[in-house]
Amino acid sequence: MENKAYEYYREGYNCSACILKAAESYFQMPINKQCFSLCSGINTGMGIGSTCSVLIAAVMVFGLMFDKDTVKRMRIRLFSEFSRNHRDLSCTTLKSERGSSGNCGCIVKEIARFTRIIIEEERGC
Repeated sequence: MENKAYEYYREGYNCSACILKAAESYFQMPINKQCFSLCSGINTGMGIGSTCSVLIAAVMVFGLMFDKDTVKRMRIRLFSEFSRNHRDLSCTTLKSERGSSGNCGCIVKEIARFTRIIIEEERGC
């Protein structure tokens, strides 16, 4: 899933849409076009550099696949695991960690990997 998400990023999809498209492909689950439209409203940290929209998109995928109690547990795990590697969850901070490039491809790939692992473990794969 992570390679597919990175591929979509390199093709020009916004960072959150990359996660949805990769999940759609990897888990062979149809995702409504409107979900992709939602991504245009959350990318770049809700447009103000707030919470990374790639994380939000991962939680959206969890919500499409699991019940609310399971999603809550998965969300907490995702944010905790991601926080171990980064000092913040905000788009602005994550971009500043990468210096002048501001390239989110590595973040997209990392969150896609965490998302895949968490889903597979939840499914018992």
